[in-house]
Amino acid sequence: MRKPGGAWRPKVKLSEQTIKTSIPGVLQVSRFQGEAEAVADVIYDVGMPPEDPVTMVDPLDATRRRTIPAGTPSQDLLVPIFRAGRRVYDPPPLVEVRKRVSGELSRFHAGVKRFVNPHRYPVGLERRLHDLRTRLIVEAREGAGPEPARVTRLERSASRPGADNPALTLTESRDQLQAGRPMRALVP
Repeated sequence: MRKPGGAWRPKVKLSEQTIKTSIPGVLQVSRFQGEAEAVADVIYDVGMPPEDPVTMVDPLDATRRRTIPAGTPSQDLLVPIFRAGRRVYDPPPLVEVRKRVSGELSRFHAGVKRFVNPHRYPVGLERRLHDLRTRLIVEAREGAGPEPARVTRLERSASRPGADNPALTLTESRDQLQAGRPMRALVP
């Protein structure tokens, strides 16, 4: 997030599923190349470019890390299309796009490209971005306060006067609502 003219402030959106928790920052993806093959793709914040050697962390398992040696050549994959409301990129002709895709695919190991039991191509967060994300998640969870209030009563009421199919209505006690606790309700 940022206010007009201000600096970017990293934010994170939490989810109960780890994979759905957002990654903060203005992101870029860098593909590191070995002598003949792609080594790994690293996601980083453009405000914190990767430092040599680059340490990559698996976003789903923080214990899985990989260090890419200093001096390993890399290429940024994301290209800006618009800046300040103006188009800054003209897409190349389709022939060039096909040629580039073919060239990029040829740099992957055959084990990654196969359909039966493919190897997993290494993709992860740059270590400092992972640390920032982890810190923001911990801060957000600590600042969330107590668990949402529990439903205190379950009432059955007509969805409209004279309705044949009554709807279930969940209610909370007035005290819980005045305490400012968030409500959580499931309606069948």
